[in-house]
Amino acid sequence: MKDRTILIGALGTSVMACAVLSFYCDSEGAVSGENRDRQFVVIDGKSGRFYNSSVKPLMVTIECEVHDGILNVKTSDGSTLRVDIDKVRQEKVIRRATFQSNLLADGLDCGDEAAEFFSRALDEQDARLLMYSPDLYSERICITQEDWWNNNTVPKRKEKSAFENTSPLMITTQGSLDDLNSKLETKVSTLQFRPVMVIDECPAWDEDKWLDLQIGDVRLQCFRPCFRCLAITVDPETGVKDSNVQPLKKLREFRLAPEGKMRKCFKDSPLFGVNVGVDRPFVLYLKFQIIMKDKATFIGTLGASVLACAAAYRLWGYIRSTSSEMVPVGIIKELYVYPVKSCKGVFSFFCDKEGAVSGENRDRQFVVIDGKTGRFYNSSVKPMMVTIECEVHDGILKVKTSDGSTLRVDVEKVRQERVIRRATFQSNLLADGLDCGDEAAEFFSKALGEQDARLLMYSPDLYSERICVTQEDWWNNNAVPRRKEKSAFENTSPLMITTQGSLDDLNSKLEKKVSTLNFRPVMVIEKCPAWDEDKWLDLQIGDVRLQCFRPCFRCLAITVDPETGVKDSNVQPLKKLREFRLAPEGRMRNCFKDSPLFGVNVGVDQPGYVHVGQTVYARHKKSAF
Repeated sequence: MKDRTILIGALGTSVMACAVLSFYCDSEGAVSGENRDRQFVVIDGKSGRFYNSSVKPLMVTIECEVHDGILNVKTSDGSTLRVDIDKVRQEKVIRRATFQSNLLADGLDCGDEAAEFFSRALDEQDARLLMYSPDLYSERICITQEDWWNNNTVPKRKEKSAFENTSPLMITTQGSLDDLNSKLETKVSTLQFRPVMVIDECPAWDEDKWLDLQIGDVRLQCFRPCFRCLAITVDPETGVKDSNVQPLKKLREFRLAPEGKMRKCFKDSPLFGVNVGVDRPFVLYLKFQIIMKDKATFIGTLGASVLACAAAYRLWGYIRSTSSEMVPVGIIKELYVYPVKSCKGVFSFFCDKEGAVSGENRDRQFVVIDGKTGRFYNSSVKPMMVTIECEVHDGILKVKTSDGSTLRVDVEKVRQERVIRRATFQSNLLADGLDCGDEAAEFFSKALGEQDARLLMYSPDLYSERICVTQEDWWNNNAVPRRKEKSAFENTSPLMITTQGSLDDLNSKLEKKVSTLNFRPVMVIEKCPAWDEDKWLDLQIGDVRLQCFRPCFRCLAITVDPETGVKDSNVQPLKKLREFRLAPEGRMRNCFKDSPLFGVNVGVDQPGYVHVGQTVYARHKKSAF
């Protein structure tokens, strides 16, 4: 299958799109992390008239992304701009913009530095950058009209969006693009049409017939074909209009609206794509199946990013139907990824065979060891490790301690230098990792109060004895699945899951409540009874299939306060758990002894994405253990 696209265009309707693996569909458009589709717009400071690529073609070459509260903008000549989003909101300088059909809408002015940047970039005297704010005045409310379709009733809708044209979402299909390109001498790309979503594996122009769409948990409604203007003649790579006015000219030959009220409405503007409203907000992922609700017909798949991600993962078809033995048990409440073992964690992640991956962050990708003995440090030995913040972004591991000290590790440099060290884990099992260098060693030695603490990075090709082979004494009355699990630096299994119900039950027995973070799961399930996880065998979450194979036994690490990094003086909640959560008598008790059980260790049978709010289905064992 070819890769396809989900795109977020943060700046108005014209700058370079950011390709993403997933986004949240809300009633006002697409949101990916801190990036809302068409969240910003550039206007003429005097007239208020907005600029788009029809007027300023080079805008399509401008790169932009919001990260950590900063809008980062870069032009093709290398000039850069940083805009502090929170500062723009606090200063709340309101300007009025004029859009298509002379409709007015207010936005928050992003300041003089941004104005100077865009004035220079667009060769204008006073180009102002505005940011969308949902509480401001807007005449840009799209009320559907009956002349948008000839022979079908147009749904009655009232749509509000950021600075998008007409609708919160605009969708195109790969089949229609391929058909158009078969008629052109010079092929064009999806990016010339600037959709937020591209659907694959459906016939050309099938979107003309769509009414309702279902994509995973998201429900959408189509209400108007998207009519096209000169903006589609702009090359997205060069920012130059096509001298032959293509593909607009070709589309006018065969994609004008049919005669009747539609032709009178759209005139000589050809149709390509479909404008869509959101009936049920939720998260969309690549390669979800798309269901045409009224016909229950499979029409295509949402494809992978062509810009931001070089088809790094194969995603599987979204499975709506489940086995009769699988029953809904709850929904995902929280997801966590902890890049450095025992350090602070970082909405959705990819479940692969070796654990959870969120962007550049793999769960337990790094570990700190004693440079002399190789023994790994965890929060049982070094409790303050839980207060260390870390994240991998743009190839850099960024670490920050509670006293404000910071470290930056170039991940690619670590891979290239390939200095291998051996670490010793639980049960004296050995595993190699890539040493992250002397600067990192000095940083962690100081942070942990040790002479030689080394930071290692996981690499799947290195030696490891940490292969988890399942054992029959992990359950008493049920056959333990036969599995052989390899993971990064996690304990035992690629994933560990807890439930909110079990945490609530534990907290009802404690004087001082504890949090999910005391137990460091990668996933928390809510809306299921306490300790229901004891009975789970197989789980299905969207397209992801998991198998539970062992209860998670607990040690002193859970007594560490995740906020302060200090162990509880009363050894709670470990002491309380020992009162009622020891393994049942038999081979399980012989195995786990006085280590209480909280959570479940899980392997991945079918990789894929999971997200907060997703329904979890489970196949239960005949008894708890």
